[in-house]
Amino acid sequence: PDSYGKLLKLKGIGPYTAAASASICFHEKVPVVDGNVFRLISRLFGIQEDIGKGSTRKIFEQTIANIMPSLSPGDFNQAMMELGALVCIPKNPLCNHCPLKGRCIACKEKKVEMIPVVPKRAALTKRRFVGFVICWRNKIFVSRRPNSGVNAGFWEFPNWEVATKVEAVTIAEANLSLSKTE
Repeated sequence: PDSYGKLLKLKGIGPYTAAASASICFHEKVPVVDGNVFRLISRLFGIQEDIGKGSTRKIFEQTIANIMPSLSPGDFNQAMMELGALVCIPKNPLCNHCPLKGRCIACKEKKVEMIPVVPKRAALTKRRFVGFVICWRNKIFVSRRPNSGVNAGFWEFPNWEVATKVEAVTIAEANLSLSKTE
């Protein structure tokens, strides 16, 4: 496939990979938007929208499209990704080394540490599972997770959730005594 649209039709290829490939390989003027570019562009233009929202992605794509040159869009995308990865880093960005410092709204307004607006992550819940690798007649047993919830549709070894305070030895002993009674 030699265009962004055609690349997007391939299984496993999303907007980022399609845009990077199309712009670098085929010189198509398509903005690449990854975490580094979100950070760089949000600071550069002072965009204080939640970068976790799908609607915000459109704002960024349009903003980048407005400044992206028609010649060498792949070089432009690579420069944005590199600048975001190496200079406009999440914590303690290297603003004094940034070639865009004079144009950066976040730097001028001293909001570099507040931009980009990142969605709050859900609190982590600690859970403990016991799993088994079951081999029988040169085959390994796995099962597929439900189509909704955590890791939906992934394959996994048989397992079950246990109390977080239970020790592995206790679990093994309990299972040994169960197997003896069956």
